[in-house]
Amino acid sequence: MSSLPVTLGNSVVALIDEGNALEEQGRTAEAMARYDAAVQADPQCARAHLNRGNVLLAGGQVDEARTAYQIAIACDPHYAAAHFNLGNLNSRAGENERALHNYQAAIGIKPDFANAFVARGNVLDTLGRTSEAIESYERALAIDPDYAEVYFNLGMLATSAGRYEQAADSLRRAIDLRSDYAAAHFALGNLLTHLGHLGEAEASLRRALSITPESEQVLHDLAMLLLARSKSPEATSSVCRRGP
Repeated sequence: MSSLPVTLGNSVVALIDEGNALEEQGRTAEAMARYDAAVQADPQCARAHLNRGNVLLAGGQVDEARTAYQIAIACDPHYAAAHFNLGNLNSRAGENERALHNYQAAIGIKPDFANAFVARGNVLDTLGRTSEAIESYERALAIDPDYAEVYFNLGMLATSAGRYEQAADSLRRAIDLRSDYAAAHFALGNLLTHLGHLGEAEASLRRALSITPESEQVLHDLAMLLLARSKSPEATSSVCRRGP
């Protein structure tokens, strides 16, 4: 912990807050200048290093962002957000085992960190460790029962495992929580098509299309379904919307 005078500590907080506001406005260069100033004022300020890492990562400077997150953790080993963000960076870079370690560290510090359980589940799914992924998602739901993305993920895993009714229930729950969840409407539409519930499938795909009208995949799948339902003129119109 920093032993800086209160006045200097307050100035560091003010610089970080100004940087956050500038980031929200898309003024990243100015935000970075504030974070750099905060680090100069207090080199042990973990939050300033974390925010620097966020800007660097958004700008594609992965190695520099990793260093910034590592410095944040060195300044405050119990900074759950820094472990989490480093995990996200490592996951994005394909360093899955490192990411798992980072997420587990974040969870160890903050046991109610729902996002860390979800991210951990995503990596476990990528590694083919499905049962562990499901357990991690369920831990997230125990913390946040209204986490729509978790129900979507569980729905996709259930679909892959052939547990179709369970998958449909999970996808419907995701949609109940987030009515504009295009990916869930799309996945549910395809699942219902597979189950032969063509009327419901059409409604789901139409809803997905209304949310993402430029999606070629949704247009294609809806057109194929309309053909299966003997709605050829409308199917042709849908295909034509895709262009050459």
